[in-house]
Amino acid sequence: MGVGPNYVLDKGFQASEALTQYYLVKLGSSEGYVDQSDTANEVCIGVTQEACTTANATSGKIVDVRIMGVSTCVASQAVNLGELVRSSGAGKVSGLAGAVKQKVLGVALTAAAADGDQFDVLLTPLVEVDNS
Repeated sequence: MGVGPNYVLDKGFQASEALTQYYLVKLGSSEGYVDQSDTANEVCIGVTQEACTTANATSGKIVDVRIMGVSTCVASQAVNLGELVRSSGAGKVSGLAGAVKQKVLGVALTAAAADGDQFDVLLTPLVEVDNS
């Protein structure tokens, strides 16, 4: 993980389901709610900064979601330093795949060696790139 201060923009959202810390989330079906990302190359709003149990979500827990700045994320595979990253499904992050029109989440500031590794990502406003 990187060292030094992280300048960030977090926003509170209500969890509509159990959420895992440092996993990607998408906007929920109701305004002000978030769900954990579950599809590769999905439009994600940010990264949870704390975990939320099903019981907490049912009771209306507000979770901090990093929507811009530097956040720890969880990799689904090896990611290289400086690589552009996207949602890989199940809340995790991967490098861009060979498919066309990738939804770029940010840039890897540190590397991840394998599935489950935590690494730092500079979150950027969502950009769609065409790999063809």
